[in-house]
Amino acid sequence: MPILNQATCQHCGTPYTPKSADSGFCCNGCEYVYQLINEEHLERYYDLKDKTTAPIKSSVFQPQDYQWLREAQQRAEASASGSIASLNLDLQGISCIGCVWLIEKLYLRHPGSAKINLNPQLGLVELYWKTGSLDLVEVAEEVQQFGYLLGPTKGKPPSEARQLTLKIGLTGAFVLNAMLFTLPRYLGMEADFALADLFELLTLLFASLSMAIGGSYFIKRAAQSLRLGVLHIDFPIALGICAAYLGSVYGWIVRNPAFLYFDFVALFIFLMLVGRYAQEWALEKNRNNLLSARPQAQPVRLPDGEEQSAEDLKKGLHYEIAPGQQVPVSSSMESPEGIFSFEWITGESEPHLRKTAQPLPSGARNLGNQPVRLKAEEDWTDSLLSRLTRFDEEEQFRDLRFEKILKLYIIVVLILASLGLLAWAFWLNNPIQGFQTAISLLVVSCPCALGVALPLAHEMATAHLRWKGIFLRSPAIWPRLSKVSQLIFDKTGTLTYDNPELQQAERLKELSDLESSVLYHMVAVSYHPISRTLKEHLLTLYPSLRRERPPPDLEIAEIVGQGMQATSKGDLYRLGRPSWAYPPDQDQVDTAFSLNGERISGFRFSDAVRENAKEEIEQLARKGYGIWVLSGDRKSKVLEMADWLTLDPARFLFEQKPEDKADWIRKHAPNSAMMIGDGANDALAFEVAQVTATPVIDKNLLEQRCDFYFLGRGLDAIRTLLTTHTGKQKLQRRVFRFTLIYNLLAAALCLAGEMEPLLAAILMPISSLISLAMVVLHFKWNSSKQEFS
Repeated sequence: MPILNQATCQHCGTPYTPKSADSGFCCNGCEYVYQLINEEHLERYYDLKDKTTAPIKSSVFQPQDYQWLREAQQRAEASASGSIASLNLDLQGISCIGCVWLIEKLYLRHPGSAKINLNPQLGLVELYWKTGSLDLVEVAEEVQQFGYLLGPTKGKPPSEARQLTLKIGLTGAFVLNAMLFTLPRYLGMEADFALADLFELLTLLFASLSMAIGGSYFIKRAAQSLRLGVLHIDFPIALGICAAYLGSVYGWIVRNPAFLYFDFVALFIFLMLVGRYAQEWALEKNRNNLLSARPQAQPVRLPDGEEQSAEDLKKGLHYEIAPGQQVPVSSSMESPEGIFSFEWITGESEPHLRKTAQPLPSGARNLGNQPVRLKAEEDWTDSLLSRLTRFDEEEQFRDLRFEKILKLYIIVVLILASLGLLAWAFWLNNPIQGFQTAISLLVVSCPCALGVALPLAHEMATAHLRWKGIFLRSPAIWPRLSKVSQLIFDKTGTLTYDNPELQQAERLKELSDLESSVLYHMVAVSYHPISRTLKEHLLTLYPSLRRERPPPDLEIAEIVGQGMQATSKGDLYRLGRPSWAYPPDQDQVDTAFSLNGERISGFRFSDAVRENAKEEIEQLARKGYGIWVLSGDRKSKVLEMADWLTLDPARFLFEQKPEDKADWIRKHAPNSAMMIGDGANDALAFEVAQVTATPVIDKNLLEQRCDFYFLGRGLDAIRTLLTTHTGKQKLQRRVFRFTLIYNLLAAALCLAGEMEPLLAAILMPISSLISLAMVVLHFKWNSSKQEFS
């Protein structure tokens, strides 16, 4: 279903539905970064960037704790052997040459910077600087303003695509040489030609090198899969390679050209490596877009002032958490009062007031601007937060249906090879021809078309989805998608955006420069969702505020349960409940801003539902998918969403704890659920769902667990992925049918004794080219129609 009146974001190039005629950006983040780039004369970025990049969204406005970076810099400078120190970091958000150019410009303009090396493919950056002359935290804060996040590197696994690149380069050279020295024999070179023995020896050498460099890759993987009891496509590839090579060695020893498949061996290995590289490269790029560091609970402060790791907390221990910090374990209040968000637990962003002796759940966040004293009521190992931030090793997914097909395929090939050998050896009394028939059948029935075409289909589907803002993290998602019949959404942050939407944003333009400045400094030190929204809009309107320091006499305090207040030059500013900031009968607003009890402005907020959410949910329901919403939010808000989506309220479950969501999936959709969530309260549900997805990648939690993540402001990514998967399944069936027909014809030629090395060398690449053409034409045709059915 097409979206009407779409525009293209001036910064990221993402299609979006504008809210007004003068809107040129898909989100406040993109507008903010666009203004920064132009303000600082970095417009060349737009000449170099990809046509479409990830939307910035709210990541540029959210405060980040860079204490880890300050400590890492101190360690790097202490261990530096000279005046230049270096540090390797993860980098999130880099995607193109424009990003490389922009980040280099930003870093090298800092006094004390020496050199920077960027790797967009791996999402890594290497920084060099003069010791004692540069603050890396300032660098991190600046690049964040442009939409990039620095994180500690955790040693990303070696790049398999990079390792395959070297193998492809070497085997490519070997295959060219093997074919070069085989060609004279195909053109009629006599066996007694002076250089014939040398040419055959050279083809043996280059085929052996191909086996050692490239063939060993498939043989090792096939052996590993068999040890694990898994039948992988690498097994028939390894079987064909070994049969062709050993048969060729035999033919070289007995000087029988009918067995010489050395050129086939080299070419087959090369094509298989190319196909595997295509698949690995696209997925690695998606995974490396994210920071590799996993979330950890911040250390707490003990009564004696010492820090202690949250993981060492025990029941009965007294401790203190800082503003913005999470409560690591279930605790009781010891401070007189405090205000907290349960967003991580329930997804609900509204603040909660707690007083002395009242309980606080693990995962609650201190929204105040003062530390809070607490008493632990449980050990860390028993806490909800420890479970929500735990990362289990990913279980190897097995596609049992494909294994059955592969097993049948291998059995049929081995039976035909054995029958051919026995028929020629005992019935036709020609054992040499029987041996040649068996070898040729094993050679030509190698799944070359599948080994090249299917990885290419994976790569092209992954690339198409990436262009649409959908990023797959694992190839295991494809067979899992076939089982999905129930789509389960979280509400806050998934069907809606993280922060409440500001109504009548133009009211901020009515503020004076002084009022805008004071309001910005008040919301900048607050962790309240309302403050986050106001900060985002203020920075979008006035980017220069980010460089403005608060006046020396400005004192900001939080009045628990009421709001924020600031004093400057004898004036009292308040931001909070209207009944507290100024008489409520002056304006019907949610949050009031006042000066000395007189109204300056008032603001109304609402849940911001994602673009096209209603249309996409309707489309998915019409396609037969069950739609469910599992939310930690209160009943009224969840049922309001059900009414807006015009769906059965019985499918909208409210006040769901993280354990409740996981239990519901285990009971009602154990093998058929796609869970789409955005926060830690969805982490346990992610552990039991068949497929998992998140639209948020700046919390550094679910993006490390999900099967795919998607960017943009809408929900069309879900339907796009499912439609692409359906189209890819149809393509795979067509490729399978072609492969079956090819193998039947090739097997017939082998059994008839008509298959020769030259014919095999012709048929194999032709079958591969045909299967590749089927894949390319499928994606080209469906891309032009903007669908993949």
